[in-house]
Amino acid sequence: MRDDDSGPASPTATPAYLLVLGAGEARTVPVPPDAVLVVGRDEQAVVALADEKASRRHAEIRSAAGEVTVIDLRSTNGTFVNGERVTRTHVLEHGDEIRIGGTLLTLFRPSRAAGRTEPLRDVGQVRERLAVELRRARLTGAAVGLVALAPGDRGADACARLSAAAGPAAIVGPLDDATAAALLPTADRGAAAAVARRLAAAAGPEDRWSVLARCRPEAGASGLLAELRARLARSPCDPADGPEPWDRAAPAPPDTEDVELHDPSMRKVYRLADQAARADSPVLILGETGVGKEEVARYVHRRSARRHGPLVAVNCAALPEPLVESMLFGHERGAFTGASERRTGYVEAAAGGTLFLDEIGELPPASQSKLLRFLDRRAIARVGSTTEVVVDVRIVAASKRDLAREVERGSFREDLYYRLAVVTVFVPPLRDRPMDVLPLARRFARQVAATMGRALAELPEELEQCLLEHAWPGNVRELRNAVESAVVLAGDDELAIRHLPAQLQRQAESPSPGVGLPARVAAVERDAILAALRECGGNQTHAARKLGISRRTLIYRMRKYDIRSSRTTEG
Repeated sequence: MRDDDSGPASPTATPAYLLVLGAGEARTVPVPPDAVLVVGRDEQAVVALADEKASRRHAEIRSAAGEVTVIDLRSTNGTFVNGERVTRTHVLEHGDEIRIGGTLLTLFRPSRAAGRTEPLRDVGQVRERLAVELRRARLTGAAVGLVALAPGDRGADACARLSAAAGPAAIVGPLDDATAAALLPTADRGAAAAVARRLAAAAGPEDRWSVLARCRPEAGASGLLAELRARLARSPCDPADGPEPWDRAAPAPPDTEDVELHDPSMRKVYRLADQAARADSPVLILGETGVGKEEVARYVHRRSARRHGPLVAVNCAALPEPLVESMLFGHERGAFTGASERRTGYVEAAAGGTLFLDEIGELPPASQSKLLRFLDRRAIARVGSTTEVVVDVRIVAASKRDLAREVERGSFREDLYYRLAVVTVFVPPLRDRPMDVLPLARRFARQVAATMGRALAELPEELEQCLLEHAWPGNVRELRNAVESAVVLAGDDELAIRHLPAQLQRQAESPSPGVGLPARVAAVERDAILAALRECGGNQTHAARKLGISRRTLIYRMRKYDIRSSRTTEG
């Protein structure tokens, strides 16, 4: 009860707001009590969208009597809440996602989140809420915490016990039948440590608990929950150990000796891949042609429990459309003209291991439907047969296409997209990984020279500078081909710019300002950001002003260079 004895706080005591993601930007829009917000392409709309798929007056969001609702205004392309099309007034809950064209609007109601008394009902809800909080954390630079409790007394109410320890701001729900999980939005180490102390004080001799403090959003909901389960399963935690910080400075993931991980962005990719490997869920790898998506897929397989099984790689773009189903799922003898014998498909060939479906976006619609059915049932029927065969295989898919955009265009099934994207790994293009260019080039040069039976000295400085200044539209594949060509053409001579492809030679003769980003410039920029943050005590707004850039630009570059504010305040 409040001090004024006026009863419980109103649900709208803390204003709601919308997090709007689209057109390359993120912004928040308040949703005040008793208000009507028009959403659309009209410049006069309260929530104006720069989205060609939005109608001028697309939808209305209303706040009245403690509820927030959305209604579609007979738009051309529809309004969707959590993937379902809105056909009448829809009541919104904290964390609900509204999709209009390519724009995503997420409703946040802090008072509802903080005042929750009823736990979530199942692990699916826990995962959904975690995904929402991770999305918010990516945009704001905040962090979340996760706690799990497995009471030794199997009859105990795990959710109730964890709620008591985690406090009213935590979002509590089941991790399985006998285990509870608590999500701590915007948690720092202090908040997680406080929960750990309360759990330790109340823990029985057989209780097990685990804490992940300051979870990084790029790990994804599935990766974080898998890590929480893994830590919980190891042994009862020693209360003296306290929480295990997720954001401690991490070395390169294991088993990456054959991968260049000099750039912080690629270290993030492989740390996420390492987390994904521990579960058995589908993984979707996105990135431009030639960035190294297959290498990431092979790493996931190598680090998984299926590493002793086969890894079968299939280029979906190379499958003849009339034979896609037969090649994936196999066929029986006589199933069609030319089927003279039974054939095992790629799915069965990968049984016990991993099936890597490269360029999944090129699958025709009928094959997408068949693949979705397999993911749901874990069983296939060969072409020409009505008997289903259960196949134990993990799916890792990759695409150069923006599959979310392909879903909007109607060329890729939405249900298949969400089934594949349980864990999504984005591999950045080489132009955004300047620190990887020279290490990769040197490795490729040594490999080619070794096949020619010759030793290779260091690459000449002028050649390295030429490589750094190229934008590499073909990514790692283009770099490999350029270096291999140069080593072959040089023969026994010292490598020089004249041995590079013609385009790079012309660029060296007439360099274009602003093309590429030399690694040493990136290092200078990173040092400048660290210095500014240190001088400003970690305050991003002041540091951005000192550097002469916007706070949004600063946050982007901090993520790019793997800079976290907690490090900058240390001596």
